[in-house]
Amino acid sequence: MDSLKSYDEWHASMEIDYDADTPWHIFFRDNESSMDFTNTRILEIGCGRGGFANYFLSKYSNTISSYNAVDYSTEAVRKGREYIGNRYSNVTIETGDIQNIHFGDNTFDFVFSFETIEHVPSPDKAVSELNRVLKKTGKLVLTTPNYLGFFGLYRVYLRLKGRRWTEAGQPINKFVLMPRTIYWLRKAGFHVLRSDSQIISCPSPFSSKVINFNWINPRFIFKWFGLQSFFIAEK
Repeated sequence: MDSLKSYDEWHASMEIDYDADTPWHIFFRDNESSMDFTNTRILEIGCGRGGFANYFLSKYSNTISSYNAVDYSTEAVRKGREYIGNRYSNVTIETGDIQNIHFGDNTFDFVFSFETIEHVPSPDKAVSELNRVLKKTGKLVLTTPNYLGFFGLYRVYLRLKGRRWTEAGQPINKFVLMPRTIYWLRKAGFHVLRSDSQIISCPSPFSSKVINFNWINPRFIFKWFGLQSFFIAEK
C-alpha cells in the first residue's frame, strides 16, 4: 500500500504527456508501420495518465477491436479517464498490477508496456505475465531503462556515496540491464524480433549537467549502452 500511495502522489504531481513524444513513444512511432492492428485486442499496461492511449486511439480506434489501458495507480487511471473521456467507445481504463494481470490466458493480440517493469518488485514475473495474456504469435512492444552504461556507473557512484537513485521521484527503480531484459523475455517464452537502445549520456557528479556521448559508434556496440532500451517480441 505504501508504494501505491507513493505512485498516486507521483502521478498527481505530473502532467499528462499530451504529445506522447517521449523516446519510448517515438520508438513505437518509428516501428508502428510494421504492425497490423486490424481487428486486434490491445493491452497497454502501465498506461500512466493516458497520453499514449489517446495518441494510439486517435489513429486506430476504428481499426482495432478493443483497447484496455491499465495502471497500478488509481490517480493515473483517474487522470486518464478524465483526459480521454468518452471520445472512444472501445477503450477501458482501469487499475491493475502487471505482476498479476487480471485478464485470462491468450487474450490479446498486442501488449504495450512502456517504462513499467523497472518500477515493480519482480520485473521477471511481470514479463512472464505479459507472455501469458498474449495470444500465440501475439506481439509485445516493451521499453525499459538500460543501466549497462554511464547511468549505471552513476548509480553505483551514488550508492557508494550513500545516496539513493530515483527516476523523477518514483519509489521503485530496479537496476535493469539490456541483456537481463532479453533473458527475461526469452525465459518467458518470447522470440525477440528487435532490440535497440538510444541516449548515451551520464549525469555529472559535480553539477546538474548531463554529458552526452551519442556520437559513439559503431551501432552494434552503441546499442548495448543506451539508457533507453526497446524491444519487439513475439510469443
